[in-house]
Amino acid sequence: MFLSGAEIFLKGMWLCQFPACRRIRHNSYVNEAFRKRYFLRLKSHGHDLLRLIGRLRRLRVYRNDPVTMRFLERLSAIIRMYYYPLYQADKNWASARYPKRFYDDREKIGASDAVNSYPNQWLVIGLFRPMETHLDRLWGLRHNLQK
Repeated sequence: MFLSGAEIFLKGMWLCQFPACRRIRHNSYVNEAFRKRYFLRLKSHGHDLLRLIGRLRRLRVYRNDPVTMRFLERLSAIIRMYYYPLYQADKNWASARYPKRFYDDREKIGASDAVNSYPNQWLVIGLFRPMETHLDRLWGLRHNLQK
């Protein structure tokens, strides 16, 4: 759940750079052409959260904002600590999204390389909630919706 939520949040941060996306309300109708155009661009980012964080760091508005950079560093640390192993696996979509597994072909036995622990909920809430407010101020999201 953490990985999926983080992916949605990060892709939302990426979409904020486009004024047309910042004007969308929760009940807005978005025509098919608009949805398809942005969906195809989002799809090209894949599910690799660390790669997506790298792309966000390159956006000038985030690169020049210490609060955002601190958020991205902390999020990267959580992802690396709890969800990624110490080795490089193949690059298919599942390898990039979920904790990797070691598989012994000879013994036909698989085992997770991650410890069965997850980040504390208070830590995650304490990371995302302030960032949501900060993004609102950074991009003027609520201001744009009132126009």
